[in-house]
Amino acid sequence: NNTGGTLDIQTGMLSFGSTFNPSGASTLTAGTLNVTAGGSGSGTFTTSAGTTVNFSGGTYTVAGGASLASSGMLAINGGTLTSTGSVTTSNLSLSSGTLNGAGAVTINDNMNWSGGTQATNTGTTTIAAGANLNITGAVSLARRIDNFGTTTWTGTGDISSSGGASSVVFDNKAGAQFLIQNDQTIQGDGGGAEVVINAGLLRKTVATGATSLAGVVDFNNTGGTLDIQTGMLSFGS
Repeated sequence: NNTGGTLDIQTGMLSFGSTFNPSGASTLTAGTLNVTAGGSGSGTFTTSAGTTVNFSGGTYTVAGGASLASSGMLAINGGTLTSTGSVTTSNLSLSSGTLNGAGAVTINDNMNWSGGTQATNTGTTTIAAGANLNITGAVSLARRIDNFGTTTWTGTGDISSSGGASSVVFDNKAGAQFLIQNDQTIQGDGGGAEVVINAGLLRKTVATGATSLAGVVDFNNTGGTLDIQTGMLSFGS
């Protein structure tokens, strides 16, 4: 239990084999913190530029009214990060495991998403203006993404969406860009429709085949621009 203290890991890594529970005004000023068994943050946990917090096991919950504010990297690689409060980070990596919860998650610089799941359709991940979301592998999406920056989709993995009940899974805002550079599919679960909204620029380049929305995924173009420079954009619902 870190009750308002400072963690300063100048060399190597500090790894917790049991739960990590920061409270009060806790800080990580240097180094890498490895959370292997989850825990709960009930206060304000702030991390400095150049630091990394790995969520490699268990479920770590940012409680309602609490916050996790990172100027470094948050890495989800096997564990679950649940936000019922507020999570703001410069950089987020999701390679395996789950980003979860009804609370807000905001990315200010870069998010690299190569695997794993964004869950809870009442929660929102916001890609801030000027920030980047890079989708490079097979991923699962049941959480709303509000894109105010640039999202680039490459690689050979599909985006598997779920949530239904006309839930929005991706909202490309006015002034934002969704850059598609592959021939993959946004694949719904076949139940109630998930919704992709475009009010910005959706551009397809590089790949020459078909990018598809299938399995009851609706596409609403609300004043946005479609720029299909190579291949095809196919709507199956």
